[in-house]
Formats: sequence, structure tokens, C-alpha cells
Amino acid sequence: MVEGKLRAGVESFIYDPIGVWVEGPGEGLDIVIRFLPGYDEEQAAGDAVLDRMRAAGMLGIPDGFLEFHQEQMSPYRGDRGAIVTTEDFSSAHECARAVLQRIKAEYV
Repeated sequence: MVEGKLRAGVESFIYDPIGVWVEGPGEGLDIVIRFLPGYDEEQAAGDAVLDRMRAAGMLGIPDGFLEFHQEQMSPYRGDRGAIVTTEDFSSAHECARAVLQRIKAEYV
């Protein structure tokens, strides 16, 4: 799921992609939330989600995890796009790196 940030200074809702949430195929908390450099506040918020899961002793990702977080985003702050399923990557980290590279190449 790609996260976008509302573009400043526009009258309509336009979002620039800034990060990615990836649920991996592995066991346990196989999830990666990563943002482009310069989005430290968003990265800290993503890290806090994972920290809360670990602190709660969660051993896996609950069903509907990405859908829940997709729905929680206010359109006035940003957008979390469609959840895309792929088997093109062997790990969540590999997928996150590839998506961030694509965002950099196309939008930055």
C-alpha cells in the first residue's frame, strides 16, 4: 500500500507518494513501513505502529491490518492507496525498496 501526502498549495486533493506499507509472506510481524528521506514525522508514526504491536506481544499481523490503516488516513493529511498483492518479491524489505525506488524515479 503506497502512502501519499496531500500536496500543499493546491485547491483539489492531489497526493504525492511518500512511502509504502508492505506485509510480507513470512511468519510473525513480517511488515515493513518505510518512507522517502525527509519524511521523518511519517516514518516515526509508522515505526510507532510497529513498536506498539511488539509491546503488545503480537506474534503476527492481524487479518485486515492494512485495510484498517488504509481507512484511518484523513484525506486532509494524505492518502493510503489500494492494497496490491504480488508474488514478485521474496521479502517485504525487497518489495519496499523496489517501490520506494520507483517513487523516487517517477515523482522525486
